[in-house]
Amino acid sequence: MGSQGRISFVDPVSNFGVGYSSADLITLEGYSDTAALLDSVTGDPNLETGAMGYLLVQGPGLAYVVIRGEFGNYWIVDDIQTDAEVECEVDFDCQDDVFCNGQEQCVAWVCQPGEPPACEDDGLFCNGEEYCDEFLGRCNKIPAEGCVDDGLYCNGEEYCDEQLDRCEPRNVPQCEDDGLFCNGEETCVEETRACASEGDPCGDDEVCDEPSDQCLGPGGDSLTETDDLVTGGGCTLFQ
Repeated sequence: MGSQGRISFVDPVSNFGVGYSSADLITLEGYSDTAALLDSVTGDPNLETGAMGYLLVQGPGLAYVVIRGEFGNYWIVDDIQTDAEVECEVDFDCQDDVFCNGQEQCVAWVCQPGEPPACEDDGLFCNGEEYCDEFLGRCNKIPAEGCVDDGLYCNGEEYCDEQLDRCEPRNVPQCEDDGLFCNGEETCVEETRACASEGDPCGDDEVCDEPSDQCLGPGGDSLTETDDLVTGGGCTLFQ
């Protein structure tokens, strides 16, 4: 409804007809793609007749039509008929069942793409990046990278620090030293999810001495270097 309107065709047509209701004169004009007037027809007022009037323009290569209400007159049109191949009649004809590219619309019998949903960033780091989730049919969030539980016990619990805008560990198991040298250093064991001693720190040919917190040589000898031997006059001397 309006004082003037235009309907364009995707491909040229040879005729276009429309029913109308108008309180004053109404004109239908058909144009080519070069804006040349191909046909024109004017209808009389019919507002109080109880019946629709009908206007028809014809011509080879109609690219668009203009409906014009005389003297600023407002009108209503319905029952459009043409030999044009229409792509759609209602919005439902255009739906591709894809949520994240928006809802398609039928405009002048031509499908128009929809406006993708605006998944706006809420400015929070720890709730992840906003994105359109096609499976759920709504906006969703990608968890902040590195904050997802990695299933490991010994590196503690993963959590997100909003003030630092990064992921941090917390509640990391603390394996306290039991004060013993010969059972090795206490560490976290992933397989048992508990702290345990690493075991004897000494080599195969060494003996661990707890009082001195050191590894001794074979037989408990604490010397770590071989003594030099000096031989002379039938005597063997150590130096």
